[in-house]
Amino acid sequence: MIPDDIQSHLREHFPLREDLRVYVLVDGIQFHKHTSTAIQPQAGSVIALFAGTRDERLAPAGPWLIDPAHAKGIVRIAAEMEPALPGVVWLISALEIEKQAQALRQMIDMRLPNGRELMVRFWDPRALVSLYHSVGREKWRAHFGGVVEWHFIHQGNRIYIGNHA
Repeated sequence: MIPDDIQSHLREHFPLREDLRVYVLVDGIQFHKHTSTAIQPQAGSVIALFAGTRDERLAPAGPWLIDPAHAKGIVRIAAEMEPALPGVVWLISALEIEKQAQALRQMIDMRLPNGRELMVRFWDPRALVSLYHSVGREKWRAHFGGVVEWHFIHQGNRIYIGNHA
Protein backbone atom coordinates (compact mmCIF):
# COMPACT_ATOMS: atom_id res chain seq x y z
CA MET A 1 0.00 0.00 0.00
CA ILE A 2 1.64 3.17 -1.22
CA PRO A 3 0.70 6.05 1.12
CA ASP A 4 -2.21 8.11 -0.20
CA ASP A 5 -0.26 11.37 -0.05
CA ILE A 6 2.44 9.95 -2.35
CA GLN A 7 -0.14 8.63 -4.80
CA SER A 8 -1.91 12.01 -4.82
CA HIS A 9 1.41 13.82 -5.30
CA LEU A 10 2.27 11.58 -8.24
CA ARG A 11 -1.10 12.19 -9.94
CA GLU A 12 -0.99 15.94 -9.30
CA HIS A 13 2.62 16.66 -10.28
CA PHE A 14 3.20 14.07 -12.99
CA PRO A 15 -0.15 13.55 -14.73
CA LEU A 16 1.44 12.88 -18.13
CA ARG A 17 4.28 10.65 -16.90
CA GLU A 18 2.87 7.15 -17.27
CA ASP A 19 6.43 5.80 -17.21
CA LEU A 20 6.91 6.64 -13.53
CA ARG A 21 6.89 3.96 -10.86
CA VAL A 22 6.88 4.06 -7.09
CA TYR A 23 9.32 1.86 -5.19
CA VAL A 24 10.08 1.65 -1.51
CA LEU A 25 13.49 1.36 0.13
CA VAL A 26 13.37 -0.52 3.42
CA ASP A 27 16.19 -0.87 5.94
CA GLY A 28 16.59 -4.58 6.73
CA ILE A 29 17.56 -3.95 10.36
CA GLN A 30 14.53 -1.74 11.02
CA PHE A 31 12.25 -4.25 9.27
CA HIS A 32 13.61 -7.03 11.49
CA LYS A 33 13.20 -4.84 14.57
CA HIS A 34 9.55 -4.23 13.62
CA THR A 35 8.61 -7.78 12.56
CA SER A 36 11.23 -10.15 14.04
CA THR A 37 11.61 -11.53 10.51
CA ALA A 38 14.02 -10.88 7.68
CA ILE A 39 13.15 -9.65 4.22
CA GLN A 40 13.57 -12.39 1.64
CA PRO A 41 14.62 -11.65 -1.95
CA GLN A 42 12.10 -12.17 -4.75
CA ALA A 43 13.29 -11.95 -8.35
CA GLY A 44 12.11 -8.77 -9.99
CA SER A 45 10.34 -7.34 -6.95
CA VAL A 46 12.41 -7.52 -3.72
CA ILE A 47 16.11 -6.76 -4.20
CA ALA A 48 18.87 -6.48 -1.59
CA LEU A 49 21.01 -3.52 -2.67
CA PHE A 50 24.13 -4.95 -1.04
CA ALA A 51 23.78 -8.21 -3.03
CA GLY A 52 26.60 -8.50 -5.52
CA THR A 53 28.68 -5.76 -3.85
CA ARG A 54 31.69 -5.84 -1.55
CA ASP A 55 29.19 -5.50 1.34
CA GLU A 56 27.17 -8.55 0.30
CA ARG A 57 27.53 -10.18 3.73
CA LEU A 58 25.49 -7.25 5.09
CA ALA A 59 22.69 -7.69 2.54
CA PRO A 60 19.99 -8.92 4.97
CA ALA A 61 20.54 -5.89 7.23
CA GLY A 62 21.04 -3.36 4.47
CA PRO A 63 18.69 -1.54 2.13
CA TRP A 64 16.08 -3.41 0.09
CA LEU A 65 14.38 -2.04 -3.02
CA ILE A 66 10.79 -3.24 -3.24
CA ASP A 67 8.17 -3.01 -5.98
CA PRO A 68 4.79 -2.37 -4.32
CA ALA A 69 2.94 -4.01 -7.22
CA HIS A 70 4.54 -7.39 -6.50
CA ALA A 71 5.33 -7.42 -2.77
CA LYS A 72 2.19 -6.09 -1.12
CA GLY A 73 2.86 -7.75 2.25
CA ILE A 74 6.28 -6.14 2.68
CA VAL A 75 4.94 -2.81 1.46
CA ARG A 76 2.06 -2.93 3.96
CA ILE A 77 4.58 -3.53 6.76
CA ALA A 78 6.83 -0.73 5.46
CA ALA A 79 3.87 1.68 5.52
CA GLU A 80 3.16 0.64 9.14
CA MET A 81 6.85 1.07 10.07
CA GLU A 82 7.35 4.43 8.40
CA PRO A 83 5.97 6.75 11.11
CA ALA A 84 7.83 4.96 13.91
CA LEU A 85 11.18 3.77 12.53
CA PRO A 86 13.77 5.54 10.36
CA GLY A 87 14.02 2.94 7.65
CA VAL A 88 11.49 3.65 4.90
CA VAL A 89 11.97 5.86 1.85
CA TRP A 90 9.64 5.97 -1.16
CA LEU A 91 11.09 6.62 -4.61
CA ILE A 92 9.51 7.86 -7.80
CA SER A 93 11.50 6.61 -10.76
CA ALA A 94 11.21 5.97 -14.48
CA LEU A 95 13.52 2.94 -14.29
CA GLU A 96 12.38 -0.67 -14.05
CA ILE A 97 13.33 -2.27 -10.74
CA GLU A 98 16.52 -4.11 -11.77
CA LYS A 99 17.94 -0.98 -13.41
CA GLN A 100 16.90 1.14 -10.43
CA ALA A 101 18.60 -1.31 -8.07
CA GLN A 102 21.80 -1.10 -10.11
CA ALA A 103 21.64 2.71 -10.15
CA LEU A 104 21.13 2.80 -6.37
CA ARG A 105 24.05 0.43 -5.81
CA GLN A 106 26.24 2.94 -7.62
CA MET A 107 24.97 5.70 -5.31
CA ILE A 108 25.89 3.93 -2.06
CA ASP A 109 29.46 5.21 -2.08
CA MET A 110 30.40 8.86 -2.50
CA ARG A 111 33.92 10.26 -2.78
CA LEU A 112 34.55 13.26 -0.56
CA PRO A 113 36.69 16.23 -1.68
CA ASN A 114 39.54 14.93 0.51
CA GLY A 115 39.52 11.64 -1.42
CA ARG A 116 37.92 9.55 1.32
CA GLU A 117 34.96 7.36 0.49
CA LEU A 118 31.69 7.59 2.39
CA MET A 119 28.78 5.12 2.52
CA VAL A 120 25.66 7.15 1.80
CA ARG A 121 22.75 5.80 3.85
CA PHE A 122 20.03 7.05 1.51
CA TRP A 123 17.60 4.47 2.89
CA ASP A 124 17.60 6.31 6.25
CA PRO A 125 15.47 9.50 6.26
CA ARG A 126 17.67 11.09 8.94
CA ALA A 127 20.71 10.71 6.71
CA LEU A 128 18.86 11.96 3.61
CA VAL A 129 17.92 15.27 5.19
CA SER A 130 21.43 15.89 6.53
CA LEU A 131 23.04 14.86 3.25
CA TYR A 132 20.78 17.07 1.15
CA HIS A 133 21.55 20.10 3.32
CA SER A 134 25.29 19.44 3.40
CA VAL A 135 25.88 18.80 -0.33
CA GLY A 136 23.32 21.21 -1.79
CA ARG A 137 20.87 20.84 -4.65
CA GLU A 138 23.33 20.66 -7.57
CA LYS A 139 25.58 17.99 -6.04
CA TRP A 140 22.49 16.11 -4.91
CA ARG A 141 21.10 16.12 -8.45
CA ALA A 142 24.46 15.03 -9.86
CA HIS A 143 24.74 12.06 -7.47
CA PHE A 144 21.08 11.05 -7.16
CA GLY A 145 19.76 12.17 -10.55
CA GLY A 146 18.42 8.71 -11.42
CA VAL A 147 15.57 9.10 -8.93
CA VAL A 148 12.84 11.60 -9.84
CA GLU A 149 11.73 12.12 -6.21
CA TRP A 150 12.48 10.82 -2.73
CA HIS A 151 9.59 10.77 -0.19
CA PHE A 152 9.95 10.03 3.51
CA ILE A 153 8.85 11.04 6.98
CA HIS A 154 11.28 13.17 8.97
CA GLN A 155 10.39 14.47 12.43
CA GLY A 156 6.74 13.62 11.83
CA ASN A 157 6.42 15.43 8.49
CA ARG A 158 6.26 14.06 4.95
CA ILE A 159 9.25 15.44 3.04
CA TYR A 160 10.08 15.10 -0.61
CA ILE A 161 13.25 15.93 -2.48
CA GLY A 162 12.87 16.27 -6.23
CA ASN A 163 15.52 15.92 -8.89
CA HIS A 164 13.37 17.23 -11.72
CA ALA A 165 13.63 20.75 -13.12
